[in-house]
Parts: sequence; C-alpha cells; structure tokens
Amino acid sequence: MLAGEVEDTNLKKGGEIMPDERWPVAIGDSVTYIDENAVGHAALVTAIHYAGADTVEEWIEKHGQPGVNLTYVSDSEADSDPYGRQLKRATSVVHQTKQSAKGNFWDYR
Repeated sequence: MLAGEVEDTNLKKGGEIMPDERWPVAIGDSVTYIDENAVGHAALVTAIHYAGADTVEEWIEKHGQPGVNLTYVSDSEADSDPYGRQLKRATSVVHQTKQSAKGNFWDYR
C-alpha cells in the first residue's frame, strides 16, 4: 500500500479518512509528533522500524504500530537560514499507544 492509499475498512468522518490502529503507516505519511516537551509538530515519516517481520502489516498484527523516524520544521525563528526554517529529526519514535510519558511519540492526529 502506498502513502495516501486507504482501504474501505477505515472509518470516515466528515469525508476525511480516520485511520484506526491497524492502518499501516507508510514512508511519506503525515503524522503528528509530540516532542519531549509535549509540543505537537506536523511531521513526515522517513523510516519505519519493523525488523523481524516481512511487512509493516505483519508487524502491526503482532505488535501494534511500529516505531518510526520523523522530520519536521523547527518552531523556533532562531532556527532559520537563507533556505527558511531548519528541519529537525526525531528517531525511533514509538506510537502513542506504546508511550506512557506525556511526549516523544507519534500519532495520526
């Protein structure tokens, strides 16, 4: 399944696709990253961690949503250069359902 494709089994609300916890994340997907300070950032998935499984779908069936690497645009005006705001990265970020802390997780929100 490519980024942006959805199955008919996903819930729809107001014309928007509302993914459930079984929906496989894909590289290039837009997600929300909640950083270690509990601040939300619009982010893009750059890598998916599902070692030990042949597919992301197989991993989700056994373990739930996988960890991911993300990139997002800095919120700080100080993090600017001639190209615009700098990009930040977060690695090995777990899904919200696997994080007991108030931050450092991703979700579909």
